[in-house]
Amino acid sequence: MTTKTFLGGPVKKSARPLPDHEQDWAWINAHLDELRGRWVVMQQGQLIGTSASIRGLLDKLSREACPDAMVTYVPTEEEARRVVL
Repeated sequence: MTTKTFLGGPVKKSARPLPDHEQDWAWINAHLDELRGRWVVMQQGQLIGTSASIRGLLDKLSREACPDAMVTYVPTEEEARRVVL
């Protein structure tokens, strides 16, 4: 397994409140089987787009068009079984 480290500048706190993604998670949970192994963009309970790679997804995504969008990866069943909390 390859580990990547990303270095960035200082974290800036946004003046906007954090968006509520409860509807997004509910929609993802209702469609898990068709989303497994894909990157997903959700906003206000609506699917904006999916892709097999994060790069492919970000190439399609306009941050200006969906500023409060949630971007997440939906693990395959095998990947989900390997998660240890």
